[in-house]
Amino acid sequence: MGVIGAISFGAGWQTHSWKTDAEKLSVIKTDIKEVDTKAVKHEDFKVKERIKYVTIYKNVDKIVQVPFYTDGNLCLDDNGLRAANAAISSTTASQLEAEVPASGVTP
Repeated sequence: MGVIGAISFGAGWQTHSWKTDAEKLSVIKTDIKEVDTKAVKHEDFKVKERIKYVTIYKNVDKIVQVPFYTDGNLCLDDNGLRAANAAISSTTASQLEAEVPASGVTP
């Protein structure tokens, strides 16, 4: 009787183990299906939302009716004109500072 009870207990234990494993396998299979469907949706999204770099060439016609920089529109006073001419003739910055008077002082 003890041997039959041990065999029955072992068989019941094994059956319970098979049932538990089957339930776990079922959960794993549903998780895999869910992950697969989400992966497919993600790949579809990546295809739709891909960044495209396109070079655009555009010709723009611009007509200038009034010239901006002419001698009549020059906005430099005598001191500024002297400083600009000195800078153009490649004098050093220390020479420029010595030549330009402070604001409000006339030579």
